[in-house]
Amino acid sequence: MLNPNRRVSIFLALLALSSSLFPIAIGEKAIIYRDLEVMRVSQHGYIHVSYMTAPEWGRFPSNGLIYVIDDECFVVDTPWNREMSKLLIEWIESALKAKIKGIAVGHWHDDCLGGLAEFHARNITSYSHQLTQTEARNRRLPIPQTGFKDEIPLRIGGCDVILHYPGCGHTRDNIVVWFPEDKLLFGGCLVKEKRSQSPGNTADAVMEDWPQSVLNVKKRFPEAVIVVPGHGQ
Repeated sequence: MLNPNRRVSIFLALLALSSSLFPIAIGEKAIIYRDLEVMRVSQHGYIHVSYMTAPEWGRFPSNGLIYVIDDECFVVDTPWNREMSKLLIEWIESALKAKIKGIAVGHWHDDCLGGLAEFHARNITSYSHQLTQTEARNRRLPIPQTGFKDEIPLRIGGCDVILHYPGCGHTRDNIVVWFPEDKLLFGGCLVKEKRSQSPGNTADAVMEDWPQSVLNVKKRFPEAVIVVPGHGQ
C-alpha cells in the first residue's frame, strides 16, 4: 500500500502531465489537492485558493495570487499552512514549469503568512511592509525578509510588479500588489468581494482609516481591470 507522501507525489505528477497537455484556460479551475485549488484569471495570473475550517466560519476560503511570465513566477500570500504551501510550490514548478522568484506577504495573519516557512526553506525571497516584519517578530512568526515603507518595484520575467502600501484598513500593515502587464490588482483583505455584507474580521482593523486607504488604491492604480479580494470573488 502506498504511503500518503507517495500518493501525493503521484497525484502531482499526473496533474503536471495533464496541465502540460491541457493548459488552464482563463476562468477554468484546477484542483491541486483537497483544500487547495487554482483558477486562471488573466494571461499570466492565477488565483490560488486555500480552505480552512473554523467553528465561527465553517469551511473558509482565502485567496492568493500566482503570476507567471517567461518561466518566472511571483506569488502573493501563502496558503493557510506549510503543508498546503509545499503542495502549491510543487504544483507551480511541475505544472506551470516556472521558478518562483519571490513572494509578497499581504499582512501578518495566517491567511497570508501561514506557510512562509516553506518558502524560506526553498530559498524563495519574501517581501512585506515593514509593519508586517515587526508584527511577525513580536508574535514569533516567520519574518518576511525584505521590508518596505511606501512602495517597492520588482521585475519578474521582464515585467513590472509593484508592492504598495495604501494605509491602514483590515490591518495596520495590509498591502496591495499591482501587475500592470495584465492590469491585475491583488487587493488582499483590504478589498472585499462584491457580495460581502460586512467587513469580515475586524479584530485588528483600523476602521477609521479603511475607506481612505481604499480610495488611495483607486487613485494609485486607476487602470486596474481585474481586482482580486482576499476572500471570495
